[in-house]
Amino acid sequence: MVFLTTATLVLAVLNVLLLLVLIAVYAKNTYTMPTIFGFGLIAFGVLFLVQNGMYLYFVTMMMPYYAVGHDLFAFIFTLCQSAAFGILTYLSWK
Repeated sequence: MVFLTTATLVLAVLNVLLLLVLIAVYAKNTYTMPTIFGFGLIAFGVLFLVQNGMYLYFVTMMMPYYAVGHDLFAFIFTLCQSAAFGILTYLSWK
């Protein structure tokens, strides 16, 4: 259980870093060519950044209150999110 919690925490930090890169790319593109779509992508990144920031808070500060068995589901969810943000970052960076 400790391994899954630690792995989830590492993946959540990775998500925050990927989102910061995505927001920077989207902001640069929106500055170059301002469109409503660009602003929507920035909002998308910021909202996911808030969600992952809150998740990091809850994982680090409130872990004793989590239910038993939560670790596996949180790990799978965060792993899927990391894969999606990684692919999106790779495609946006190109």
